[in-house]
Parts: sequence; structure tokens; C-alpha cells
Amino acid sequence: MSLCKRRTMTPARLAANAANAKKSTGPRTLRGKMVSRLNGKKGGRPPRPGSVAFLKRKCLAEGRKWGVGDPAYLRLWLSPLKKSNPKVFEDIMRFHPQYWETLKLDTEWNGEL
Repeated sequence: MSLCKRRTMTPARLAANAANAKKSTGPRTLRGKMVSRLNGKKGGRPPRPGSVAFLKRKCLAEGRKWGVGDPAYLRLWLSPLKKSNPKVFEDIMRFHPQYWETLKLDTEWNGEL
């Protein structure tokens, strides 16, 4: 609750507000709109290590394609599946034996990220 008394809206003040509103309507040209879309990308935090965004960015920075052929992608996709639904995990691994080699499950990967 404000302790100050509200200003009375006079006709002059209403006209000034309307004039200011006409000035600040945002970008009008296509170029201005494109530039303003990027304003949200200027700052912010980097993705947390181990998150999907972090692993995707790391993969693309190393020149690899992010998808089924990438071991990090497969670990993110298969690790929760192995714990929550082992039968489906077994079926996937049976139908896609190349995943075993990609992940090297029997030697290096213990099911955790």
C-alpha cells in the first residue's frame, strides 16, 4: 500500500501519456524486429554440466552430430529407460545391437551419466 497520494489524471496528463505511448511501440522494421528477438540471448547462465543442453552444446562444439549416433545422447535416452522399464530396454538393445558398441555398456558404462 502506497503512502503517497495518487496524482489526479488531468486532460494534459492524459495527452502526454498518449503521446509517449505513440513513441514507444517497439521495433517497426523487419530488421529492428530481428535484432530485438536476440535481446534475450545476450545474457543468462550457461547450461549446467550434465544437462541435455550442456551435452548437446559440447557435442556440437566438438563437431559431432547430436542424435542417436552420439554416445552422450544414447546415455541420456537409455539410462532412465533401463531403470524404469528394463523389458523395453532389452528389446531396444536386441533390435539395435550397434547401441551396445556405441555405449560400450559391458566395459565402460555402468548405467550412470
